[in-house]
Amino acid sequence: TTNTYKWDKYSAIFGGHYTYGENADDVSVRNWDINAKSERELSPKVSIVLGELIEGNRFTDIKARYNSDLGLKYYYDKTDKLKFFSELSYRYTIEDRYIDPENTYDHKARLYNEFDQKYSD
Repeated sequence: TTNTYKWDKYSAIFGGHYTYGENADDVSVRNWDINAKSERELSPKVSIVLGELIEGNRFTDIKARYNSDLGLKYYYDKTDKLKFFSELSYRYTIEDRYIDPENTYDHKARLYNEFDQKYSD
């Protein structure tokens, strides 16, 4: 699920998911995430973004992965029917694993694109 709240030039986005599956009494999938993002509009096409994503996946030996993002969002088109944007951000990741090495720390660049077309009400 994802929920967005907007006021003036600010947006708050919250979301998450949990997936669990069994096959013949064996767990075949178990993963989850929760996320929060804050966005401040600098101009009609550019926003600054601050976000946190916490996720886990037992089958890839991740107890919890903490992703902290700081970056910019650029809107190519932003109307009621069409939303098309890119985000470029710096990501700092702390990964808590079930196996050694127990904790890892990484610096990353993140590029995210989204295209959302509304065809009818």
